Amino acid sequence: MTGQVRKILPLWHYGWCDHDCLPVPPSHSPEEVIAHYIQSDEFGTSFVGPKRDSLVDIHGPFLRAAISHSDFELISHKEFSYLLASIRQPSGFSSPASDDDWKPVLYLASEVVKRNECCFKLRFTENDFEKFHEWGSVLDVFREFIFVKAGCEAFERLVFGFD
Repeated sequence: MTGQVRKILPLWHYGWCDHDCLPVPPSHSPEEVIAHYIQSDEFGTSFVGPKRDSLVDIHGPFLRAAISHSDFELISHKEFSYLLASIRQPSGFSSPASDDDWKPVLYLASEVVKRNECCFKLRFTENDFEKFHEWGSVLDVFREFIFVKAGCEAFERLVFGFD
């Protein structure tokens, strides 16, 4: 697994699953990977649109300064599976992502889990509007997961969004 490989899978009508592998210096612990990530240039992006933007003060719908490494919570692979299933039809959506859209997401997620030892979720979602930047509400769905394998020089990120 090396850095800067990116895949965007379509979901719903304007939604997506964004997967990439990002470089990180060799770390002693998964928590060090998270600490590095929030300081990196790759953390500053809106995730809106097919081309990755570089924004110093923004992370998804949130103000970058509102997020610390402790906001990424270590979860089990079982909890990730539960959270992933809940993303298929978020609250307020009249129908779930289609089977044709969802099957590639399930396959990708299972491969990411197999390659990694730890999973972190960003505890903030689209419901934490008090942490939004001025146009953060454009994202009706936002969920982020970080996958880490000890000693690796890259980690994997899965972000789900709807704009």
